[in-house]
Amino acid sequence: MEKTAQTLNTAADSPARARRILITGSADGLGLLAARALIQAGHRVTLHARNAQRAEDALRGAPGAEGVLIADLARLEEVKSMAEEANRRGRFDAVIHNAAVYSAPGAEILTVNVLSPYILTCLIQRPPRLVYISSSSHLHGRPDLQRLRRGQVSYADSKFYILLLSKAVARRW
Repeated sequence: MEKTAQTLNTAADSPARARRILITGSADGLGLLAARALIQAGHRVTLHARNAQRAEDALRGAPGAEGVLIADLARLEEVKSMAEEANRRGRFDAVIHNAAVYSAPGAEILTVNVLSPYILTCLIQRPPRLVYISSSSHLHGRPDLQRLRRGQVSYADSKFYILLLSKAVARRW
């Protein structure tokens, strides 16, 4: 996580300026670790959790966080509401798309791991930096449109699709 904090303070940036950063899936795991490191580095971090209880846990786990957005990323209406609330809070300097599910039905894996980051990217005020968390699991993903249409997406498939999404956004922007 130290590398993430350093990456957001490159020579082109003013090191004295705290960046506003949104991290999805920051109630525990990698997202919480990133939040702590970025807060410690002096950034203003907004957390994300899927429900009120996890939001409380996230705020306890990352003292100094600017706030928390609540949305179950498996529910696209909640993703849209989260984007609206994020926009009301003002533009972020970076969004880290970290939230993911591993062991769930394929349709839920697709929605949480791929569709929700896509929808958030489309609906939030465009930040200068977007980070999509993937893993080497993408090497085992099988891009198959028929399986995708049927909602038969594995975790590895979702990591392959999020990699494609990040490349498409980078190319477009």
